[in-house]
Amino acid sequence: RMWESPETFVLCHVDRAENLFRSFARGDPLPSGADRLLARVHKDLNDFNTLMWCLSQFEVCININLQLDSWREERRVWMQMVRQASNVGPLHDILLMLERSLRETAFKPEWVPTKRDQWRVSLSRASTLAHFAEHLFSLQEALRWNDQKEEDRALVNMWRSRRQDWLQTIEGLRHGPQYSLLPPDRDIVNCRLWDADRNREFVKYVNYIINHDARRLQSLSFRDI
Repeated sequence: RMWESPETFVLCHVDRAENLFRSFARGDPLPSGADRLLARVHKDLNDFNTLMWCLSQFEVCININLQLDSWREERRVWMQMVRQASNVGPLHDILLMLERSLRETAFKPEWVPTKRDQWRVSLSRASTLAHFAEHLFSLQEALRWNDQKEEDRALVNMWRSRRQDWLQTIEGLRHGPQYSLLPPDRDIVNCRLWDADRNREFVKYVNYIINHDARRLQSLSFRDI
């Protein structure tokens, strides 16, 4: 067996992580294979993936009884679009498809039909990640989620426990600073040293994710660290 126990497996990887950070601190060349680690971090640790995660978490809390019957089949296509998206290009179609799946009774009365139509027009002009985060936020605000009767709520009970963290995450994407902690993906292999500038960016990023007013939903997780 390669590993005697799960504990051995975890301790081995913790030791490798400690050695990697010691190399960072000393400014040494990165150990063999570290470029693959940085490439994975560069892929996962970015605002686009955070937005897509928020989108999926929001969708799973929607009361399917307040969506069109066709959504049960269309959702498979929608989920595939979400999984395959790698930039903001497909977000027009992804958000519009989700919004159109909702029955009018899912919306607050003041949203139908005027504000709903305005939302669609505004979405057609969106071009940045912050713009799409703003439209996802406003779509959430338009739905009935606090009605007395559960069957009238567009968002199921699970949303109550998730909403505050979700809102703080979206707030960071709508208005928060966007730090460039890592070099472009194509330059990672050539980036062998952890210099002073990169250290300052790292400190800024950590300060940002632990700030109470703008903390991300996944702050202080292994992914962020």
